[in-house]
Amino acid sequence: MPPFALLFFLLSCNSLAPVVHSLNAEGSVLLTLKQSLTDPQGSMSNWNSSDENPCSWNGITCKDQSVVSISIPKRKLHGVLPSELGSLSHLRHLNLRNNNLFGDLPVGLFEAQGLQSLVLYGNSLSGSVANEIGKLRYLQALDLSQNFYNGSLPAAIVQCKRLRTLVLSHNNFTGPLPDGFGGGLSSLEKLDLSFNEFNGLIPSDMGKLS
Repeated sequence: MPPFALLFFLLSCNSLAPVVHSLNAEGSVLLTLKQSLTDPQGSMSNWNSSDENPCSWNGITCKDQSVVSISIPKRKLHGVLPSELGSLSHLRHLNLRNNNLFGDLPVGLFEAQGLQSLVLYGNSLSGSVANEIGKLRYLQALDLSQNFYNGSLPAAIVQCKRLRTLVLSHNNFTGPLPDGFGGGLSSLEKLDLSFNEFNGLIPSDMGKLS
């Protein structure tokens, strides 16, 4: 075969070769979530490593190709939350309510410091809430109700100054409310601490929750 013909043949073969996409870093993080859960209803059935990014996956919302929301409520997901979710730097909303999640709330999750809403009610999560929750300076809605959380409410919760909704009912929280609770959370519009074991005095600055 003449040299120029061989070159043309090789170039033609190369042009027909399939393009292999590799999943981006955020997609790989989401696959750690999928791997840590059992999914009896197939909610994450289209979460595939062969995709270029996770933006078309069920329950995932992206903006400018970055994951901003994970929402898979009421799908009987069973398992633990991986701390790797905290590496999703553009994550704004996490809603896994009414599933069968257990274990603790991983400290690593609070590295997603742009979180605006964290909704995990109606699971079987337990343990204490770490003081690192104070890193969530943009958090507006926190609902951890109907779980098995215990221990005292971390003092750093008052650093979440944008909180408008705080619902912690039907848990096993104990101890007094943190100092500065009323003054620090002055944007609160909804507060539900019922069905816990809090004790002590109601903070005097509660009156600042206007």
